[in-house]
Amino acid sequence: MPGSLQEARRLLRSLHHQHDLLEVRIDQLGEFNIRELLAGPRGKVIITNRRSSEGGMFRGNTKGQSSILANALHGGAEYVDVGLSWGKEFVQDLVDTFGANRVICSYHDLKKTPRDLGNVYDRCRATGAGTIKIATTANSISDNVIMFDVLDRARKNRQEMIGICMGERGVISRILGGKHGSWLSFASLTENEKTGAGQLTVSEMNTIFRAGRISRRTKVFGLVGNPVRHSRGIYFHNERFRRTSSDAVYVNFLTDDIDDFWNSYQRLITGLSITMPFKQKIIPLLDRVDPVTAALRSVNTVIRKRNRYTGYNTDYLAVEELLGRHGSLKGRSVVILGAGGIARAMCAAAVRFGAHVTILARTAGKAKALAADFSCQWNSLDQAGNLSADFVMNATPIGMSGSGMENQAPLPSPAYGKNTVMFDAVYNPPLTPLLKDARRKGCKIIRGTELFERQAILQSRMFIGAIS
Repeated sequence: MPGSLQEARRLLRSLHHQHDLLEVRIDQLGEFNIRELLAGPRGKVIITNRRSSEGGMFRGNTKGQSSILANALHGGAEYVDVGLSWGKEFVQDLVDTFGANRVICSYHDLKKTPRDLGNVYDRCRATGAGTIKIATTANSISDNVIMFDVLDRARKNRQEMIGICMGERGVISRILGGKHGSWLSFASLTENEKTGAGQLTVSEMNTIFRAGRISRRTKVFGLVGNPVRHSRGIYFHNERFRRTSSDAVYVNFLTDDIDDFWNSYQRLITGLSITMPFKQKIIPLLDRVDPVTAALRSVNTVIRKRNRYTGYNTDYLAVEELLGRHGSLKGRSVVILGAGGIARAMCAAAVRFGAHVTILARTAGKAKALAADFSCQWNSLDQAGNLSADFVMNATPIGMSGSGMENQAPLPSPAYGKNTVMFDAVYNPPLTPLLKDARRKGCKIIRGTELFERQAILQSRMFIGAIS
């Protein structure tokens, strides 16, 4: 989206060996000679001149738009993108003059994903354009499936189509489009040069997700939760898939409603990581839960085999291993902060090792319920300063980047001494305020990154086993 003709020509010259196709948004260039823009060394281009209703800056009329796009095609542009909003006849005139294969008929909805997206597809297809582009805004995770269904329909019709859901909840559509036959996906050159909400960079698309390799056969895995933005899973699991030459991809599924996600995606996924706040809510949706996980009543891994979904908990196994490295816990005092899924795993492991466990949580009822399940003590989190412990384990999001509590610690400094082992499940940042303070005191610490990596290795083995 260059700001001047000179910048546009420089980018075209410098990038023409690096990418398959370059979209040049010309709507903020003002008056210029488009043939001059297209002259000289360059790669294949899509010329796009978008008006404000489509998220652009062009303020001209129909005659002006027709002249610009026609001059682009006369000047050798491989493709032009023309909005359906200009009218069916407008698009058909370009198709009749320059051929269907050079015209992309696009539709944009900057507010939502229409439920009747199939009708939009029909209207675009009726123009005769060689390629259809539909870009809508995802307000829920299920909006992407509406787009995928239309892409599947276009594939059956042998109609070239680009389908994208914009926004944070639509990122997966940009990555997984190839599984549903999307002709291409868009990516920005850098983080600061994005031209659409939710757009990833070329590096992220190619290096992390290997998006160009995704096809109908690619198995889909991912993290389900809220928030998911700071998860390291996309790096860890996609790298494991790359190393093992597995035709699979791991993405973030940001959702507010686990039932909405499950109803939309269960037929599309092979395995999942489950994080806050769905580790317990996912259980009724599964076909079975393995015995250890059933006792924990907390699932962090889902595997699909023979169309049956089984829940597991690799957090427990990882916690057990990490605690075991610090000597015997038998008879020692353990304080666990929080009462969610990871707290249950921590509690089960500590009790199994024979520790005396106390659960502290902001919601007294949750602390009491968890304590009752494992015959432990409990109290409210505001009583943390009155307790001493050999081990303290934080299972709350306090201290996590992006939580709004990144500069806070769940426990006051006087509540523990230098002989305490401090275990924080938060892994972003690697050193939370709690761990920094504990390290200053001389405490032994267990970082959330250690927990993440250990449970992720166990999870990865399950994922790769589910691919075959």
